[in-house]
Amino acid sequence: MAGTAPDRDHRHEERAGRLAREAARRRRQLVAIPVAVVAVAVLVIALAWRPAAPTGAALQQAASAATVAVPTQTVEASGSAGSAVTSASAEATSGTTSGASSTATGAAAFAAIKPLRPAPGVKTIVVDKSEQRVTLYTAKGAPVDTFRCASGIVYPRVGTYHVYGHRKQSWSMYDPSTFYYFTMFVKSDKGNNIGFHSIPVMPDGSLVGKLGVPVSHGCVRLDKAKAKFLYSWAPVGTKVVVKK
Repeated sequence: MAGTAPDRDHRHEERAGRLAREAARRRRQLVAIPVAVVAVAVLVIALAWRPAAPTGAALQQAASAATVAVPTQTVEASGSAGSAVTSASAEATSGTTSGASSTATGAAAFAAIKPLRPAPGVKTIVVDKSEQRVTLYTAKGAPVDTFRCASGIVYPRVGTYHVYGHRKQSWSMYDPSTFYYFTMFVKSDKGNNIGFHSIPVMPDGSLVGKLGVPVSHGCVRLDKAKAKFLYSWAPVGTKVVVKK
């Protein structure tokens, strides 16, 4: 038996509601699926382009590329006595090295040194004017160090002397220069002290002369680091042998 009009209307309303809800659910699905696809695609692309962690070799290569070598500034010295030259350091001007390190030339020169025989029995410093080189020996004759110098043209004369005094700082009688670590071992004919000391420095900081050639007024000039070492190494009584 057919239902009444109100019943039919109620069923129609329920059916229309179900259809509306179903349509809304489908619309949400249609929107959600493309959004999910796009999100997945973006995630895949991001993972594909993510940079790989650097390997040990790559890190080492990058560190090597970042290393920058800083050259040491050097200035060539003048060869005449009393000429002032500027330099970043006495070591650069003299061509020697300070401390425990040595240049290839210095190392080769040291390797060629033979012990003194017979043993001198006292610390001995040998000044070779023809080679412009100073060599230190222990009391047993074993070589300690060798390095370049700049002797005077006349002084020190060939002979055997002994260290008799030290002055940490002194001044030239011929110009306004200052020198350091003065180790005295002989006097000139006029009674002036002659010894080992650093390359003289002018008031403006420039150095006077260079090593390797006889340019001084009589003393034996050394790299400042070497002069300092000799100053502390050679006590009063140390033998000094000057040879041509």
